Amino acid sequence: LRVGARFEGSISIPGMPSHDVDGDPQWENGRSRYRLEVISRTNDEEGSGVLNVTHAAYGDEQVCQLRLARGDEGTITVEYEDLETHCKGVFDVANKRIIGEVSQLLHGEEGFFIPSDEVTHTFVLTLQKDSEKALALRLAEKAARERRVMCLAGLAESAG
Repeated sequence: LRVGARFEGSISIPGMPSHDVDGDPQWENGRSRYRLEVISRTNDEEGSGVLNVTHAAYGDEQVCQLRLARGDEGTITVEYEDLETHCKGVFDVANKRIIGEVSQLLHGEEGFFIPSDEVTHTFVLTLQKDSEKALALRLAEKAARERRVMCLAGLAESAG
């Protein structure tokens, strides 16, 4: 996965609506459209490389860190979470897809999740191919977002 990679697909998050809204492009077959984009590569507190990503569904967009790991039988596991939503899946390199399960934290209840169904509460993402012009534009946008995130991180650090 590289900076600028963009995945699109669908997601069903526990506790969120699961219906189509007539004419609303946000919905597809009872699931929310879902997007994941790699915005930067950094190191975490332990010096390990991580990917900063945005993920967006249900009209909400969050920034989080994505971790990759070698799984059983040579699979690549993918895991990321924001303050409420936890996504864990497998990256199918041959088909350029990430498929996984979703958990949703109860508001104000750290460690307690909304009951989920591993068949229903899933996400599917497919890597999108861009034209060179679109890729250059998206990378410029990502650089601007990264600068904004770094500024916000600096403000939070100085306030703490």
